[in-house]
Amino acid sequence: MTDTAIRPEAREKSGIDRLRDEEGVVQVPRLVAVEGREGFRLWVSFSDGTEGELDMSRAPDEAPAGWFDPGFFSTARIRGNGLAVVWGDEEQWDACPEAMWLMLNGHDWDDLLPPAAR
Repeated sequence: MTDTAIRPEAREKSGIDRLRDEEGVVQVPRLVAVEGREGFRLWVSFSDGTEGELDMSRAPDEAPAGWFDPGFFSTARIRGNGLAVVWGDEEQWDACPEAMWLMLNGHDWDDLLPPAAR
């Protein structure tokens, strides 16, 4: 999954420190909207206002056989309370919203840890 929507100033503007709990762990905002778009692009929006489009054209190893079927890709929707993006009638594949939020804000997994743990 690659992203063309990362803005150079994203790291500063994302305010990741404001999302830390008392132990210093970042509580990633919830996914509130998703849309599978043409060209295997996925538009996502989060509860903190972060939104953007992700290039999903490189199929992950574990993606289902129909991944490159535009009809299948357009079935993208949110499962639960913003805990996953799922595709297919039987939720054949899911994606991690936390990874999407990190990419859109110019962060990586280590940024979620308390500063003392890095």
